Amino acid sequence: AGEELNNLSTKLAEEKSKSREVCKALEDLKSKHLIEAEELKAELEHQKANTQEVIAVYEEQINKLKEDLSMEKERVEEKSKGMEDLQQEKNNQLSKLLKAVSYTHLTLPTICSV
Repeated sequence: AGEELNNLSTKLAEEKSKSREVCKALEDLKSKHLIEAEELKAELEHQKANTQEVIAVYEEQINKLKEDLSMEKERVEEKSKGMEDLQQEKNNQLSKLLKAVSYTHLTLPTICSV
């Protein structure tokens, strides 16, 4: 019984030693994974900052294009209004010219030539 007790004590000590080694290995893995997780977190934060910078640049470019488009639209509308004004002036002048010519003046040469 004494020898069996010694064997069990030895096995228990070996199992405790193995358990300590496993715990140490688990702690090492935990530390390694925590370090890797922190590195990944830092990398993700860096990528997030870069992405936000790119988005800001694109938004600035979009706003500039919208502004340019708005200015171009105003220029086109001004030209269109100018064209309408010119067309109206042309129509007014044409109308005055047509009113100035009487029917008699149009038909008199024909009558005289007969």
